[in-house]
This record gives sequence, C-alpha cells and structure tokens, in this order.
Amino acid sequence: MKEALLSLTTEQSRLLAIYPDSDCTGFPPALTDFLDAIKKIAMPCRGPRDDVIAGTPDQEKIKERLITLEGAFTQGMKEKKQHEVAQLATLIETVNSDFEHIPAVVDVGAGKGWVGQVLTYKMGMDVINLEGNPCHNDEANDRCIEVQKRLHAQTQRRERHAGNPVQEFVSKPAFNAHFFLDFGIDVNLFESEIASAVDKIALWKEQQAQNTSQPRKESTRSMICLHGCGDLSASVLHTFSRWDNCVTLVNVGCCYHKLSISALKKQKNDRSFVNLFNLASLPSSQTTNSLYSHSSSTPQATLSPSPSYSVAKLTPRGSELFAKYYSSEKSHDAESATQPRAEVDDKSSQPSCGCSGNSDIHERKVFPMSNLFQSLLAKYDLGNLDGLLQLATKCAFGFSGITDAGLTIKGDFLYYRGLLQLLLEKYLSPLGVTWYVRRMKSQNKGKDFETYIKNALDSNLRLDLHPEGMGDACKPEEIISDWFDLRDNVLKPALREMYSQFSEYQKFVTPFMAIECALSRIVESLLNMDRYMFLKEQGNCDVAIVPVFDKEASPRNLAIIAKKK
Repeated sequence: MKEALLSLTTEQSRLLAIYPDSDCTGFPPALTDFLDAIKKIAMPCRGPRDDVIAGTPDQEKIKERLITLEGAFTQGMKEKKQHEVAQLATLIETVNSDFEHIPAVVDVGAGKGWVGQVLTYKMGMDVINLEGNPCHNDEANDRCIEVQKRLHAQTQRRERHAGNPVQEFVSKPAFNAHFFLDFGIDVNLFESEIASAVDKIALWKEQQAQNTSQPRKESTRSMICLHGCGDLSASVLHTFSRWDNCVTLVNVGCCYHKLSISALKKQKNDRSFVNLFNLASLPSSQTTNSLYSHSSSTPQATLSPSPSYSVAKLTPRGSELFAKYYSSEKSHDAESATQPRAEVDDKSSQPSCGCSGNSDIHERKVFPMSNLFQSLLAKYDLGNLDGLLQLATKCAFGFSGITDAGLTIKGDFLYYRGLLQLLLEKYLSPLGVTWYVRRMKSQNKGKDFETYIKNALDSNLRLDLHPEGMGDACKPEEIISDWFDLRDNVLKPALREMYSQFSEYQKFVTPFMAIECALSRIVESLLNMDRYMFLKEQGNCDVAIVPVFDKEASPRNLAIIAKKK
C-alpha cells in the first residue's frame, strides 16, 4: 500500500482524495480493492439514496420551500453560513410541519444566533438559543437588535410608499442564554427553564396585542444543533432521547476529533490540520509513526532548545487574563504564572448547565453510542480511535478542481503547519494556553518555509489563556513578556532544525492527505450510522440521515433527523 501511494502522481492524489466522485481507472492494483470498499461503504453526501437512507423528508418539498435570506439577515454573514442557514431553516420547518404547533425551538450551540434569528424574525418561530461561549451570547444579543432594526426599516419604507402611517420600532426580546449542555443534565430542570422562557415569550406577545389561538399549555419542543463541536452533538442526542417533551431533532455534527472517547483528558490546544507524525491508524504508516515515541507527543529527535530558556513569563495583561479564567484560590505570580491546565479546578467560572453530577467520561458514550456499534467495536479492533476520528474531519472537496501546483502548495503548507504544531506543544503547553494560526493570505501560502514561519510566528499566531479556548485571543507579545526572545532565539531555530531533520518525509504528505480524505467519508458514515442506531434503539422515534448542505460549500453536511412517535 505504501509503495502504491508513493507512486501516485499529483493528479492521481487529487482523484483519490475526492473518490468516489472521481474516475480512478488505471490506479495501482494495490489500491483497487480499497477504492471498491470506499464506494460500497461511504454514505452518499450529495443527495439521499433510497437503499441507504430510510425515512428521508421529501426533498422536493424542501426544495420548493427553500427560503431566500434578505439583506437584513445576511449582513456580516459569510456565503457559506448563508447557505447553511437557508438550508437548515427550511429543513427545520419541513420536519416540524407534521406537528400543529411547537411552542419552542431550542438551538443548542447557537453561536451568534444566525439560525435562530432567521427562524424567529423570518419564519415566525419562537427560538431559545443556548450557547456556552459568553462572548458569542453578547454578539447574538447585539445582532438580534440590528436584524430587527433592519427589518423594521424595510417594512417602514414599504408602508411609507403605500401611504400608511409609520409604526414605532418595538424590539422582540431575544432569548440567548449562556448555557452549556452536558451529558449529566437533569432533563426535568432543563424543561422547567425552557418552559419559563416560553412563558415569557407568550407574555410578551400578549402585551403586544399579538394574541393567537396557540394554547400556552402546549409543551412540545424541537431541538436543533448546527455543527455541534465534539461532544456537544453527542450530548444533544442523549438529551433528546431522555427529554419527553422534545418531539423533533435536527442535529449536524462537527469536529469529530474532539470527541472524548477515552478516560484520558485530551489536550485542548490540538488545532492542527493533521498530526503529520502520528498516523498510526493509517495503513503503512509505521515509517512516519516511528518518529514518535509512544509515551510522548514530541519527536524522538532532539530539538536542542536554548539552554538559557526555562519557561515563558506572563505580562501584566497575561496575568490579568490568567486570574480571570482560573480560580482566584490558585496562587499565581505576575512574573511566572505557569499553572498547567490539567491541574486547574475552577468550577465557579463554569456556566450553569443544570447537571445532575453524573458526568463521568465513561458514561458519556460519545463513540460508540449504540449497543450495536459497541458490540461491533468489541469484536473488530479498529486500532487508534483518536486517529480514526481525526480522519472524519478531513475535507475531500478541498481537492476538487485544484491544480497540480495548488496541491503541491497545499501539501507543503500542511507539512510546515505540522512542524509548527509539534513545536508549540513543546514550548507553550507549560503555560496552559490554547493557540491557533490565523488564515494566511493566499499569496503567502505558496512561499517557502522561511516565509511561512515568518508569517505564522510574526503575524498570525494567537494565544488564548481560557482553559476551553473561549476567551480573548491575543497576540503572543500581549501575554508572554519575553515572546520576541522566545520566538527569535528558540522557536525559529528549532523549526529550522526540525525542517532539516524531517525533510525526507515531506514527500509522504500529499499522498497521505489524499488517502485521509478518501477514508474520511467512511469514518463520517460510521459515526453517523452509530448515532442513527443509538436513536433507533431507544424505540420511540423515527430517524433519518440527510445530506442537508452542498458538500463543496459545507463539508460536514450530514444531518441526523428524528421525530418522536
């Protein structure tokens, strides 16, 4: 297999990545059976296939009802998000149309409220947005007001044109709650909180003389989750299965590599595209995997850090953020606050989630969730599940239409990014920070290694001291007092040394990218079928899996849809 992969041309690597949506005739014989298996196993991502997906909502009905978003909603919304919101809102309306009235739609992981604002102000639904990031809550509240003002202005222009009197602007209250949905949630307490919000909405309608025939005593709910990150999408399924009042569900997962599949606490700072030197779950990857020790995430090759460098020190701003995000009971020095994240125990700073206290990671059942898949995984050893879940995050359609030169640039860029990830884990982990590298301008992506590390470390690197990566993202020099010394005398020399030591493995990147993307369809299908079976095993709902978005526009496009019987 390894020899077959390395023999692929750049064009063949591109075709492999987007298979089975490509013609791979003439590929090495060693890959033929592998390609046939992909075609048989991978779930369709462009439209429902009757022999694979049962109970799919009428696609023609969804197409006929597809909404168009006015400028009042799309301002500040990227084209990808516009596509997702329009498709998902239409799907939610279609799924809920079987019920006469659902008083509340609960949007879990609502972010800035994109979907909820369309459902509320365009489609007339009452939506309660739950979001664990308080910064997003604040932005959602502000955006709700702005959307309403823009819609009001549009209405007033039409009224003036028709010669009708101008109405005063009255804002409908927005229910954007800071709430983290966890596995141990008490559904009765959760329902009481939702019911309280529903009553407030009904009261506001009465005060605005908007009395309708809708009975306030109805308690049916609908739950939605767009690209629930990691464990969130799994916790939504668990909550739906136990929440009797919730009758419909539309759930689109994302960030499968963040699922907590073991009792080991996963590092929160792993935001790399791929770990180039930890491919144990892939076929024929022993050569690259040997670069890694089994007990450490650092390559076995010595990096020779500066002898004078011990650990970074925080600036006053860094110390301020450290005190903000971590327990005030933990002593920390403004000059050397270096408490590792794993030892922090600050429950007071966590958002209320109505948990019953039973949140042991073994009870989470994020993967596998269903009894069927638990028995299958016990029978068949799939190896490194962390590596398996990493595969599900790959985007094959990033290869569609890419040129040979573009694919080479993509591989080089990913290789550089992997080296940087390894180094940041070594030198920034003692601070307990989350980091990410901002998207670089396209003209900088195709440059050489020196240009990459200059752009990455000088301009695009951001650090966040929040333990969950939900705080203020800052430039490194705003947090680390000796950042420039660390960057110029430690990180850059170490990166150059790693680049030289591992250069012979750079040729592995492009074919491994391709096979990762080819496998991603299978792994994502596996994850969603597990979730499908989990809901079916509850015995009280009809379930379907639907490709809800255009795969090129939104790679994570499979939605789990459920209706209680």
